[in-house]
Amino acid sequence: MDRVNAQDEFHWGVNAFHLGYTAKALQSFEEGLRLDPDDVRIKNWLARAYFRLGLEDTALSLWKDIVTSGKGTPLLEYIIHVVEARNGLGRELAAPDMHVVNFVLDANATSSRLFQRPSAVHAMPDGNFFIVAYGSNEVLSLNANSIVLSRFFGGLESLNHPFDMTSSDGVYFMSEFEGNVVSKFDRNFVRLKSFGGTGIAEGRLLGPQYLALDGKGFLYVTDWGNRRAIKFDLDGNYILSFGKSAAAYPWERFEPTGIEVGDGRVYVADQYKKMIMVFDTSGNYLDAMGEGTLRSPEGLLFYDPDTLLVADGTRVMSVSLKHQAWRVWSDVSAQAKRLCSLTLTPNRDVLAADFDANKVFFISEASSLYTGFFVQADRIDASRFPEVTIDLSVEDVLGRTIVGLTPQNLFVTEGNRPVKKTEVLRRNTAPDPLSVVLLVEDSPELDAFDKEVDLCIENVMGVLPKNAGVKIMFARRDAVLEAGAGGYDPAKIEALVARKGDPAWKLDAGVKSAVTELSVDRGRRAVIYITSGAIRDSSFGYYSLQETARSLRNNRVRFYPVYVGTIKKNQELEYILGEAGGTSYLYFDPDGLKKLLADVTGAEHPAYIVRYASPSDADFGRRFIPLEVQVLFYKKSGRDESGYFAPLDNR
Repeated sequence: MDRVNAQDEFHWGVNAFHLGYTAKALQSFEEGLRLDPDDVRIKNWLARAYFRLGLEDTALSLWKDIVTSGKGTPLLEYIIHVVEARNGLGRELAAPDMHVVNFVLDANATSSRLFQRPSAVHAMPDGNFFIVAYGSNEVLSLNANSIVLSRFFGGLESLNHPFDMTSSDGVYFMSEFEGNVVSKFDRNFVRLKSFGGTGIAEGRLLGPQYLALDGKGFLYVTDWGNRRAIKFDLDGNYILSFGKSAAAYPWERFEPTGIEVGDGRVYVADQYKKMIMVFDTSGNYLDAMGEGTLRSPEGLLFYDPDTLLVADGTRVMSVSLKHQAWRVWSDVSAQAKRLCSLTLTPNRDVLAADFDANKVFFISEASSLYTGFFVQADRIDASRFPEVTIDLSVEDVLGRTIVGLTPQNLFVTEGNRPVKKTEVLRRNTAPDPLSVVLLVEDSPELDAFDKEVDLCIENVMGVLPKNAGVKIMFARRDAVLEAGAGGYDPAKIEALVARKGDPAWKLDAGVKSAVTELSVDRGRRAVIYITSGAIRDSSFGYYSLQETARSLRNNRVRFYPVYVGTIKKNQELEYILGEAGGTSYLYFDPDGLKKLLADVTGAEHPAYIVRYASPSDADFGRRFIPLEVQVLFYKKSGRDESGYFAPLDNR
């Protein structure tokens, strides 16, 4: 009878887990394991519940017990490895990795050449990317699996040998080498305007090539024929030009190719000196890098804020801007002829266009090819059985989201039987649905800033979308939901802000309660935390700083502190957002909360919603149906095993 009752507890625990009631699931699994201590399946699900709650040390202990007993699996050992790697210093202590070719998109491999003379590649946040084909006079749009979605030839006013492209806020800029213009297009590739024009006068172009945006409303173009770089605003108005005419420029010739902008500096590759020239954004010459190191520098790319990549003939070189240290980042000389353009995908792969070989190389960290993906079936909804939906998260070992997956990347089975009609209902880059808990630090430190807190709450509520499910909580000894979704009462919230702050307020209880509120919701989830920036000894009375951060991370909830009454950010809060993902803001900053909406809705979320038709017999909802999901994406893969119960049918 104990075993029978244990299975009943397991049944209720699995259902509660998939509904987002993790604490209730934990109670059922603990009771089930008490009744049947030898049930490995219950112990594994109990560990999953502890992991979801952020109590990873306890989860690891249970998983290791299973492995030690000889009943573990390679998948379980991999899960242990990933969780331990994320909680250690692996990210901070990792040595520079080798980068190798993961995949080659070869335009010559088909009977009709796919494209000719690729001069640029440009990745998009959703995993899709563009190839600018100079030779075939077109731009190709491809999905993350390199399937061609569409081709663009310029419409009525055809493209005149496009060379490079870049984008910002749904607007595309494209250089047309033989047309001697830069053209601006809307998100549907309708030409809005062209600027530049043939000539040698200021603002005119002769063979425009590479483009770069500085994020501050300006576009930079390398003008090959006139041997200079030109700065325009985003409406095409000429600002200035620079090159050998720059003050203190020490050489007679300047042959600019690739260009990139970062941290107030403009980096331009020079084919003549085979170096990277450095200017400020006003066109003043500052420095040169790479003498004696580079062979034929062209396209430039920031891999991270300190690392600049250079397409250099048949290899990619990198330089640490902080230490001025060069190294071969990737050598593709066995397959390449002339790398001319680089772009970074949201999955941290670099795409390199080879102009002469008619190829695009996908270059990945070598370690990622064997460490694979961390895949988790976060939630399974079988309420409409045999229709089943899964919230499926896919990350790399370090927790970075993998975007761009399609049904062809997913292999779903139930008890090793293939399912039917697999489709992706929602990609993890979709902005909706969005659920937010606005958590207010109810502390004595904020008592002097009641008016500012009221305005901050009002402003946050104002910038969030009307269809977002926004709830409001106050972090005191015990956090209580003060306003449910759609129940915002300004007068009530103002009165709560005006009350005296609780000296024993607890951040951990507030965050945990906020996560509990959000865990039942699907889609993007975020906690926006209005804070003085103060942390007391009592702020973490129930859970540690690490457990608090992990509860956010393991439930896919991002963390956005908004500092009121201070200009100093708190290290503990910054640690939490570093683990969970998010951004912090100073309320008194001149930009205020302008970026909040874009950051919340634009943040990566690892969960796809996948639907399929089950081939299994549910035995009227009494049978546990095992589920296996494998993800294959080029040469990388990952796997998870889970399961569910269909609804009970008492007929």
